[in-house]
Amino acid sequence: MTVILPPLERIDAADYRGRALADAADAQALPEAVQDARIMVLSVLAMIMDRHERHRDYPFIDTKLNILQRKDLPAHDPIAGRNRIYSWIQGRGLEALAVHEQWLRQTSTVAPALRDELCGRIRRMLRTVLDAMETLRRSNGGRLYFVMTPDGQPLRMGPDGQFAPLVLAADAPSNYSELFYVKGLAAAAAVLGDDDAMANAREWFAVIDRDLTEGRFRSDQQPLDPKNAAIANIPGRNPQGPRMIAIGAASRMFECTGENLYLDAGLAYVDHILDTHVDTDGRVAGCRPFDLWEFVDDAGRPYLEDGGVLRCDPGHACEFVGLSLKLLRTAAQLGRLADIEAPRLERYRTALPGVLERNFANGFHPKGLGIAKAVDLMTRRVIHSDMPWWSLPETIRAAMEARPLVDDRRRAQAAEIARRCWNAFIGRYVQLPMHLMACQTLDCDGRPVDVTPATPDADPGYHTGLSLIDAIDQCLGEA
Repeated sequence: MTVILPPLERIDAADYRGRALADAADAQALPEAVQDARIMVLSVLAMIMDRHERHRDYPFIDTKLNILQRKDLPAHDPIAGRNRIYSWIQGRGLEALAVHEQWLRQTSTVAPALRDELCGRIRRMLRTVLDAMETLRRSNGGRLYFVMTPDGQPLRMGPDGQFAPLVLAADAPSNYSELFYVKGLAAAAAVLGDDDAMANAREWFAVIDRDLTEGRFRSDQQPLDPKNAAIANIPGRNPQGPRMIAIGAASRMFECTGENLYLDAGLAYVDHILDTHVDTDGRVAGCRPFDLWEFVDDAGRPYLEDGGVLRCDPGHACEFVGLSLKLLRTAAQLGRLADIEAPRLERYRTALPGVLERNFANGFHPKGLGIAKAVDLMTRRVIHSDMPWWSLPETIRAAMEARPLVDDRRRAQAAEIARRCWNAFIGRYVQLPMHLMACQTLDCDGRPVDVTPATPDADPGYHTGLSLIDAIDQCLGEA
């Protein structure tokens, strides 16, 4: 069903109702849930801009919040303070701000006066943050790293649990920070009409794409969660994550430029993951159809850890589906779907919903609490029981993007996946006193825990905002 909402004239988190869905097709509850999602997206956006405008001396995106304790992170903390600039957050935040601005300009669900006010504020913030980040990276030879000082010094985690200076060579492999940032750079450049910034994004994407293709790309994530052993760079262990994020980067570049070379790059990333990380043909004993394993060895075979563990990150698997389907939707919107060979397109329409269904089942908590961080595909045993917030909105997006592509049975299944993720998200993670932001992590019993899944900074409208915007558009028929 298509939902119809009246245009929103003001942002007030108190209007949020937290409406759970007993049935994905509930004609009364679904519009209320979409209304809640809209309020959530805009409440977080307003909070991010309010914080930026209150502190004119801090030109970066500031989500330095402890959501559980409902207060700012300590300003001088050596890990989380204001002198620690997390490049992942700045890149993701630039992309999120730009996409929120684009969405506000085209959606029918926000009144014109509110839309114009928000879009003006977003553009001013984009200009300030983009200029600050470009200054920061120029001071480091044009490179970025996971965490840096405001003057551009890269930092890495030492054995004592403290950050220490790192020399990042000019020819060092591309990293996640740069991949996230190139997406934000392109998106911000498109909104601001900044041709120089877009040219920089094009040039940088080409470098990252080359490093991915040649196997040079490396993770720059630093170990802030001692239980997350999957982040280390281990010779002979190759993750699907870089190409998964690069699908989103290619999709954003394609949307901004309309050039098919970015569609081709994105589809090559999708093909690589389906070919080497997904059991599409029953070739891996012990796996189930459409299982996705996180790592492969240098020969492209599933990477087995100690004890024969074959690691699956169910949230990453579902995020891969959502980003891939978003790329296909962008191709359709630009009139380029016919440029994809029919057998290739049919493969995507079959395999991607299959990956969603299988890996959601692999990781979703039996009591509906969230999605486990890691599962062993050989034993079906949860091996990292923490449940980060981000996998739920990413899976909602994947499910909503899948629905137009599948038959009635699978469409109902996708709707059920979205319903269960929505109920877990609003029931366990969303914090009304914190502008409807989500706490970062639950333990296996559904209790919020003060664990950092990636950065201490909270989500700048990236995982939650961008995923829910796509889901809202699908519900409203505006996709």
